[in-house]
Amino acid sequence: MPFNRSGALVALTLALVSAPGTARAAATPAAPPPAPAVAPSKSDDFRITLFAGQQMDRFNPGIAASSNSVAQSGTATGVDFDYHVADIPTGRKSGPRPRVTIGGRLLASHRVLAQDVAMPVDTTAGATAHDSLLIVPDAPTIELDGSFRIAYPVASVAGEPVTAVYFRAESGGLFATQSKGDLLSTTRFGLGFERLSGTFQGSFAEVTRGHNAAFGAAHASGRYTVHVLLQGTLAPTEGSKREHSNLGAFVDLEVDTDNGGGPDGLRALMGLKLDGSGVFDAVRGLIGM
Repeated sequence: MPFNRSGALVALTLALVSAPGTARAAATPAAPPPAPAVAPSKSDDFRITLFAGQQMDRFNPGIAASSNSVAQSGTATGVDFDYHVADIPTGRKSGPRPRVTIGGRLLASHRVLAQDVAMPVDTTAGATAHDSLLIVPDAPTIELDGSFRIAYPVASVAGEPVTAVYFRAESGGLFATQSKGDLLSTTRFGLGFERLSGTFQGSFAEVTRGHNAAFGAAHASGRYTVHVLLQGTLAPTEGSKREHSNLGAFVDLEVDTDNGGGPDGLRALMGLKLDGSGVFDAVRGLIGM
């Protein structure tokens, strides 16, 4: 076969030119595509909690009839939610900022209620206002409340806020089968302290003043309420990969008084709470969402 010198030179030249490029391509792996940006988690901005427990409701008609107090106990169930709306700018580059939060509660239980009744009062016989107060000792009720809160952190550990002082405004109503009206309204304004982190996150103590028609129309206004909630997260089950359990225990105590001779009330509720957000996340993980 005749030797084609020109063709051989062309083939050798192409081999020499392409070989280094091929070697470089093989030695240098392609750069991986950039990782997609991950948005910061907003799971702490919204919190929903399911709860159930045993409630005790004690009603005192007034100082003159203190021995005639009425008590009611039974189960109570409901749901709480909180939503962190925004932080208020303070003009400083660092440091805590006030947090604006809205929340609400739906509670179903049996309560002791008071209703005003129209009846003649003989003032010469020493009758007083509480004589026209009708006590409903076992009223099935549904309570629905909404609240607006501004909280400012006042204590921090390692830069993490742990305690806040807050102002809260609450308004709502109570539906009861035995009430004279369709709705017994409540309105409260007050100050309190709240635990922001740790095992007792969400616990608070507050004092409010306002209106509560559950004590009768004549004694509904100018009432003071002391409200204390102590709650804690239970330890996760053995072998669980979660740092915190979805289940917690709580004790909720509320004293409502007109600071005078009118009716006063004491409510205590204790039971278990279930983190609704954690449950929803677990369900989404099981179904692959």
